[in-house]
Amino acid sequence: MTIKLKKLLCIGIICTLLLPLGGCRILPRDDIRIVLTTGLTEEQVFRIDSEICSKTEYMVYLTNLQKRYEEVYGKNIWETEIPGSTMENEVKESVLRELEQIKVMKLMTGRYEVEITPEEEEKLLKAADTYFGSLSDREKEVLQVTKEDIYEMYREYLTAVKVNEHVMSGVNPEISDDEARIITVEQIGVRHYTLDKDGNRVPMDPAERMTVYKKIKSAYDRALAGEDFGTLISEYNEVGQSKLSFGHGDVDEKYEAIAFELGQGEVSEIFETEDGFFLVKCISTFNAEETAKNKEKIREWYKEEAFEAEYTSYLDKATEEINEELWPELTILRDEDITTDTFFRTFDNTFTNF
Repeated sequence: MTIKLKKLLCIGIICTLLLPLGGCRILPRDDIRIVLTTGLTEEQVFRIDSEICSKTEYMVYLTNLQKRYEEVYGKNIWETEIPGSTMENEVKESVLRELEQIKVMKLMTGRYEVEITPEEEEKLLKAADTYFGSLSDREKEVLQVTKEDIYEMYREYLTAVKVNEHVMSGVNPEISDDEARIITVEQIGVRHYTLDKDGNRVPMDPAERMTVYKKIKSAYDRALAGEDFGTLISEYNEVGQSKLSFGHGDVDEKYEAIAFELGQGEVSEIFETEDGFFLVKCISTFNAEETAKNKEKIREWYKEEAFEAEYTSYLDKATEEINEELWPELTILRDEDITTDTFFRTFDNTFTNF
């Protein structure tokens, strides 16, 4: 997906198990009032206030996501075990949440002056024509989709993007150099734990900890005596990278506090975190290039927080009905003739300015 779409609309986030195909979070739905119901028709998956998600719409999203995962991880991905669930159920839920967001954001257009321009309408028609034309007769039959359906789905998708952009465009906070400051350090770290056969950390006993401490104390004494820190790193370091750049909130709080107090070229005292005993030497107290990049990162974070606040305030008042009879029937399609995976790519290629 394109950069700005990644800020909110990310299909396929199952963070702990899969590489992100989108790259961002799906907003929480904890505040939405869900009512299981049979009041919807057999072709309607859910309703949020006045907005309805159809079975066709849901299956187009689900099938395209399915094929993207299979392309990356193979068709056996659906056999992956997840505690208390299945990979298929996790993906189904991910699609449900994505479509919920799009419907809510469409409802939110009443709060803002969000319009689709004639030029964008032409692009929507082009995108719908391109994607629908890529479908085989078998895919059109199974998904029960028309070109008009695809057009409406793309139109809602674009509307959601524009609502997101409208809210975020009004947020432009001033970020100070200190807030965004990135420093660069070299480190020597030694572990004060071992790993069991399953890779779990096992704390060392007091005698072992003392041995480890004496090791880093030796490194500290040699650093104070003027020995090259890089040489000491190659001899002693056993924790992570030897050189790293970071800002506020990127590392352990104690590590951050000590590192940010160092002057250029200064070596810290020995300190301990949950990862071991450390020595840190400051290489740069202000990395100008990385600090500038971090300012933009922080600014985008503030924008996302502003949007989430707006989104959540709408969710507080929304009521959702889910078709409990239809839900079990919405499944991954195990049909060799169904290969479509370009629904989102077609949109991205058409709307390159997003």
